[in-house]
Amino acid sequence: MAAFSLKKEYLMTILFLSIVFLPVFSIYRLLPTAYCLLPSAFCFLPWDHPEIAIKLNFWYK
Repeated sequence: MAAFSLKKEYLMTILFLSIVFLPVFSIYRLLPTAYCLLPSAFCFLPWDHPEIAIKLNFWYK
């Protein structure tokens, strides 16, 4: 039972941190729109690495 309680607290902590930090990271990634060569749907997705968005924009053209 103690392991379940610990796991539940761990999951709640992850959930709280994701709720707090995901919008911040999304806004932070939306700001450098210079990474996007053309305005497309790929620009506004929260990519972990901007170079992936650049490659997808080349492919999308």
